[in-house]
Amino acid sequence: MDRQRGAARHGLVLRLLLRRAATLGSSSWVLNTYAIALAALLVVASRIGDRIGQRPVFLTGVTVFTLASFACALTPDLGPV
Repeated sequence: MDRQRGAARHGLVLRLLLRRAATLGSSSWVLNTYAIALAALLVVASRIGDRIGQRPVFLTGVTVFTLASFACALTPDLGPV
């Protein structure tokens, strides 16, 4: 059952990328940018979390991630992303 769900998710991601006319190169740029931003902000967020508390920093991070994901979902192609 889990394999079927994994295959369905994989197929969904491929269909979404093809529908958005994303090439492998542009998808790679998006993923690399995400990884670099995550690595850079992880250290800063942990330091801020030590100063003001982990819960507010975590909730802020989840909120920002949710809003950014929603904004990315609304883009017509990968140009603005």
